Amino acid sequence: SKGEKTNRRVDPYKLVFKGNSWYLFAYCRDKKDFRFFKLTRMEELAIDKSLFVKQKLESAIKNEYVYTESKVIELKLEIHEKMAFRVKDEFKEYQLDSESGKFIVQMKVSKEEWIIPYLLSYGDSIKVIEPLEIKEEYLRIIKNIYQVYTNE
Repeated sequence: SKGEKTNRRVDPYKLVFKGNSWYLFAYCRDKKDFRFFKLTRMEELAIDKSLFVKQKLESAIKNEYVYTESKVIELKLEIHEKMAFRVKDEFKEYQLDSESGKFIVQMKVSKEEWIIPYLLSYGDSIKVIEPLEIKEEYLRIIKNIYQVYTNE
């Protein structure tokens, strides 16, 4: 995601569809931890015929998010009802505010670089309520985008 190329030896575990992309969830022998690898970023794949010991499902799920545990944030969003199809597809829990007709979504997420672009994919149909640091970062990015188009 940062434009850097690396060579990795991984033990594949499962394919995962998340955020409209396919990922390989695998044990990275170099990092000695589980990682997600986006399929569209993979180049020059080679199959290694050596055997590996597959982790038990409980172990893999337990370790899947260990490396991001310290970055977990509680995200609260207000999403316009016209995005109901996405809310129902992408969130396990949500509430529909009967007065405003908007969805209120609260969830714990890993604070990673993908969060702001993901929120931007909702266009003007989303409002970040909490946490303040994400709300401020989101607003800063929106202002930067605005400047790109007003300084032509």
